[in-house]
Amino acid sequence: ERGRNMKQKTEGNYGLTRIAKVFAWVFTLYIILPLFFLILFSFSGTLDAIPKELTLKWYTHNPETMIVSLINTLAISLPATGLGVLVALPLAYSVARMDFKGKRIIDQLIVLPSIIPGTVLGLIFLQIANSSVFSGISRYMIVIVAHTVITVPVIARPIIGALEQNGISAEEAATTLGGKPLYVFRTITFPIISSSMLVGMMFGFARSITDFIMTLFIVPAGMVPMAIQIYNSTSLSAQQITAANATVLLIFTILVVSIAEIIMRRNNRGYSLRKRQP
Repeated sequence: ERGRNMKQKTEGNYGLTRIAKVFAWVFTLYIILPLFFLILFSFSGTLDAIPKELTLKWYTHNPETMIVSLINTLAISLPATGLGVLVALPLAYSVARMDFKGKRIIDQLIVLPSIIPGTVLGLIFLQIANSSVFSGISRYMIVIVAHTVITVPVIARPIIGALEQNGISAEEAATTLGGKPLYVFRTITFPIISSSMLVGMMFGFARSITDFIMTLFIVPAGMVPMAIQIYNSTSLSAQQITAANATVLLIFTILVVSIAEIIMRRNNRGYSLRKRQP
């Protein structure tokens, strides 16, 4: 009787596993297929869903505009990501390592820029840009500050996770042996969080280069990043140009996220190996 129950339980679990696998594949195809057809359409010489002929002319159509938009994207996202690290690092350390009043509130507020609609953020920074108080600040700097705000949550969360996962025993031991706070942070804490910080930077950078709504409100005249260039290209007669621009941004984003994923897996593998050591 007991063996029969175990067999039925095993068969039931196997059935659930098969259902989960099917669901995972269906969901994956649901995400990948539209992207596949977008990329395929960018090489299409006609407006057919399945192209009859393939061409590269949409990628070579006015390439200067695409290159300039990529440069503008990097000119915004790179400094924004760098500033995001400078803000996220002390913020994450204070939340993970210090105890003070309002800590839980700050911990929750870190993710606030991620859940506020882009329209609201865009209007907020547009009002800041148009106010007399900040009239001396260039619109370009306001765009960088706005993108810094949306990258901070993405960068801070992996750092907080790394600090909480590794605990404070190594830092306490170094302090007990006479290590000064800056020395302990440089030799103990920073190596612990470096991989997670790099992953956060990658995801923060990806978050910045793909932002459209907020950037549309505040971007300076004549400075068109890639996300807005895709929107502008919809006014052209050839839809394939829009698909080509979107494909360039998509591949660029996937590349950045893939690098972050590789770093994250190596970091997790290294942590598992350290945990197994006696």
